[in-house]
Amino acid sequence: MFDYKLNHHWKNGRVERKPAGKESQRIQEALFHEKKFLIENCLFGVDINPNSVKICRLRLWIELLKHAYYTSGPQEIPDQVRDDNNEEALSPYSELEVLPNIDINIKQGNSLVSRFGLDEDLSSIFKKSEHSLHDYKQAVRNYRETRDRNEKQRLQTLIDDIKAEYSENLLNNKPINKKLSKARGKLELMQNEDLFGEGKATKKELKKQEKKVTKLEEQKAEEEAGAFYREAFEWRFEFPEVLDEDGKYTGFDVVIGNPPYVRQEALGDIKPFLKTHFEVYAGTADLYAYFIEQGVKLNKENGYFHYIVANKWMRANYGKPLRTWLQQKQITAITDFGDLPVFEEATTYPCLLEIKKSDNPTVFKALEVENLPVEDFDVLEEENGFEVDANKLSEEGWSLVPLKTQKLLEKLRKAGTPLGEYVNGKIHYGIKTGYNKAFVIDEETKDRLIDEDASSAEIIKPFLAGRDIKRYQQPDQENYLIFTRRGTDLDKYPAIKKYLEGFKKELEPRPKDVPSEDWPGRKPGTYQWYEIQDGVDYYKEFEKPKIIYAEIATRGQFMIDEDNMYVDTTSFILGNSSYNLLGVLNSKLWTFMFSQISSEIRGGYYRWKSQYLEVMPLPKVLDDSNEIGSLVNQILTAKKENPEADTGALEAEIDQLVYQLYGLTEEEIAIVEESVG
Repeated sequence: MFDYKLNHHWKNGRVERKPAGKESQRIQEALFHEKKFLIENCLFGVDINPNSVKICRLRLWIELLKHAYYTSGPQEIPDQVRDDNNEEALSPYSELEVLPNIDINIKQGNSLVSRFGLDEDLSSIFKKSEHSLHDYKQAVRNYRETRDRNEKQRLQTLIDDIKAEYSENLLNNKPINKKLSKARGKLELMQNEDLFGEGKATKKELKKQEKKVTKLEEQKAEEEAGAFYREAFEWRFEFPEVLDEDGKYTGFDVVIGNPPYVRQEALGDIKPFLKTHFEVYAGTADLYAYFIEQGVKLNKENGYFHYIVANKWMRANYGKPLRTWLQQKQITAITDFGDLPVFEEATTYPCLLEIKKSDNPTVFKALEVENLPVEDFDVLEEENGFEVDANKLSEEGWSLVPLKTQKLLEKLRKAGTPLGEYVNGKIHYGIKTGYNKAFVIDEETKDRLIDEDASSAEIIKPFLAGRDIKRYQQPDQENYLIFTRRGTDLDKYPAIKKYLEGFKKELEPRPKDVPSEDWPGRKPGTYQWYEIQDGVDYYKEFEKPKIIYAEIATRGQFMIDEDNMYVDTTSFILGNSSYNLLGVLNSKLWTFMFSQISSEIRGGYYRWKSQYLEVMPLPKVLDDSNEIGSLVNQILTAKKENPEADTGALEAEIDQLVYQLYGLTEEEIAIVEESVG
């Protein structure tokens, strides 16, 4: 081990340095120059936040200062200072090695937005420009190397002038600007009698041409109007190091990053730009989805990409375009942290996404981290990592499972009819009132309102919350819903009208031009103050025999309802009351299938959303036998007599019958049993 410390103190008004020795000095200088070379020539960065840019530059300078060393000063010193080991030391009067101009590598801007694409042809631009691409690259190199403040300022001005010149020439080449220039020229010719000569334009022709120019000007203004364009970052001009000798973009060898976690609601007026410039666009996609596409685009062919991003894209609806796009790339590894709290200050659940830029999808390495902290990732990957075939991942949602499990899921997907088709699309949300305190009442209030006016009973319905729904059980229904759907004539129900008027302030829909924080009532909408907030056109389905299930559950929580129950927004209903279907829905196999396409939330729970359930397959032979239905009937009878009755043996029989319906082998059954337990 060597001592790299710089020993110095004041003597006669100057710094006298006593270095630790020649070997230490040599190592100190080597480390400094190696890091300086990497920072100057290999490391480039962009951030929209100017403060982040400053912090990054400072952090890099500090990294160099760790290994900074003193050089001999200009004054000749006759005497040498020797260290404790009697090694010959450097001059005691020294100057600290100058730090490099890092600012030209770490820049501020919106890395998603550019006026010019990475594939723009710049060859004609360089020919028209006063400065060649070689001149530009040389100016950047000189800026990086100069230590003279005046020269640095001169080079910065030169670099800015060259970039402005390139931008102006390229803007003139854009189709809209070419069309506008041509249209303006023709209009000027038509307005000038001398130039136009005998073919003088008529007033009608002039008016038509003026309209054309105006329309093109408006189109151009619209393209350039976005406020986000003010911070547009032009990769082609800012980093000439990634251009070849002809000005073609070659890309970065490595792209790494941690994109910002910005929800789609906060994207504002940049959305139209994203829609037209990114293949992964979805109206509800969060910002990081576009950073993934941009990062891969910035890579050179066969380059390396590694991001820390939220893992929601693997299962969420908005991630479907991104999943489709990524399936055409060569993913090399995904490390998923599930719902683990990786970042204390953020609730986002991250994953590590690694890609090699190549249109060659293949098997990649996956790892699901189940506990934190991780002592050794290499060991964890060796013990728990597994291979995933990118070609076998479902576009409806990605599940990182071993190849054997992937093959099983592929077999199950081909088993038969999707649930949504089987129930004729009748998978419906529960009711969202907007203010349950007014619309959800207890039995005492229900009886009082009916006593006051018997007609109240017409719009008071038995009501369940998601927490009331249990597998195979008849729930203890205690609450009721005042169901004033759209179009209800409240004057027909005077007792209910009087009751709801006590909540009128909280029930009024908010005008669109009033901020939510300034309004005590419900969200904007076309509903009347006394009506249920959301439209429920399918309300008649609640008054039929049906299957009800809770949205949030660790496993299937499906039950039969034959009492015309209404349910809240944390529940769903299926327009079908088949006992055979109920047995399959509550089976281990269906919990297994659902767990592979839906994201787990903390505590082992899943959100049983209709978007996932409706695509899950039911075997075509489901209705050929009533053997499952008979067992379900036995369970329902037992649960009705005693909600705590142990029906485990009957449920296990159903599981085995379901395995048979899907034609599972012993090995495949073992995969399901191991996963669900």
